[in-house]
Amino acid sequence: MSSHDRLKLSDRRDVDRKVLHVLSILKMKGFSPVIMGEGFVDPFELYTTQTHIEADKLGLVLQKTSFEAYDVPIIVLIGEHAYKYIIDGHHGALVHLWMRRKVRAVLINAPGYTPPYSIPLYEIKCVNPADTPSYLLTWRHMVNTIHFLEELHGRVARVWFEKIKVDKLKPTQMLLGENRVKRLKLKNPSWFTFPTHHIMLWMVIKESVFQ
Repeated sequence: MSSHDRLKLSDRRDVDRKVLHVLSILKMKGFSPVIMGEGFVDPFELYTTQTHIEADKLGLVLQKTSFEAYDVPIIVLIGEHAYKYIIDGHHGALVHLWMRRKVRAVLINAPGYTPPYSIPLYEIKCVNPADTPSYLLTWRHMVNTIHFLEELHGRVARVWFEKIKVDKLKPTQMLLGENRVKRLKLKNPSWFTFPTHHIMLWMVIKESVFQ
């Protein structure tokens, strides 16, 4: 599968088609699924049905949700013991969990269903595909940093976006590397992927020179 196909985000028609496919598979396995409709679910109540998610696609969904109002429903199956399992939409569910928002979902009731593998959504791990496009490297780095901080501190991150004056930020590393800063001053930081400390220093220098 190419990175273009792998990173394609679902639209509403895709969701409707996947719902019909899920219903068909459940009926073949002897369940009697019922579509309960569409509603909002607390992401902390959700369980996964896959072992991992791709960090670059998670970054893409974070970007689209935050800045382009991407809001396509996920598919949730209510199975044994009323556990809520994500059938489709793990990336979007995790983004909403980080943002502390309820996630829109198509709910399917299938009593007795238990997936072969499942963990709480907040425990899912990320992998870094080798074919990540360059325009998603910064977003991939962001979600990897979020996961690192979660594991370091043993808690679920809360993510939001706001404007902060760069001269108010405090660094968390001592050395930046003079050559990389010199190279960065010659480039537009939106075109290239650099560690964020280098970008922030470039912006402080730029503000100092031109103000």
